[in-house]
Amino acid sequence: MFAAIGNVPTKGRAIGDKVSGTYLSQPFTGHVVSISTLKPEWFRLELHSDEVVDVVTSDGFSNFRSRIRGAIGPKGHSIERTSDGQAHLQIDIR
Repeated sequence: MFAAIGNVPTKGRAIGDKVSGTYLSQPFTGHVVSISTLKPEWFRLELHSDEVVDVVTSDGFSNFRSRIRGAIGPKGHSIERTSDGQAHLQIDIR
């Protein structure tokens, strides 16, 4: 599966890999539960966070999630952006 991605780092792109990053601007750590290739260098990931993530920045209410789903590209982030320009999902690639 990874032969198609050439020199793109593969960390965080296999089931069971530990990952860290941000989801809707909130930091998280967790592991990869499922992965599928969308096209070369692009992957759809399902992640399980080590701790629940409050994905709402409002003080008025909360929305906690432990499962995170999204598509990331070769630089480790999604195309989708929040209103302040941050990627919905960002995986730290080292």
